[in-house]
Amino acid sequence: MEENDCDDEAVCTNTLRGYNCRCATQGFTGNGKKCTDIDECEGENFCAPVGGKCVNEQGKYRCECMKGYEGNGNTCKGK
Repeated sequence: MEENDCDDEAVCTNTLRGYNCRCATQGFTGNGKKCTDIDECEGENFCAPVGGKCVNEQGKYRCECMKGYEGNGNTCKGK
């Protein structure tokens, strides 16, 4: 297998003259040789509007309820 300089989060595709790299996962941005995590928690919050909080993870995010609330993060209500 030939070595390439694609990022660990990238897909390498063979071409006639070599290869192309592209960031593999939605949640990453870059040119394929350097992929950077997108912080989905910046800006618009997709979690519960009251008591919910967004937690950024590599290539994705999750919702959870803040202390004093219960639920799945998409829906939270006070205890």
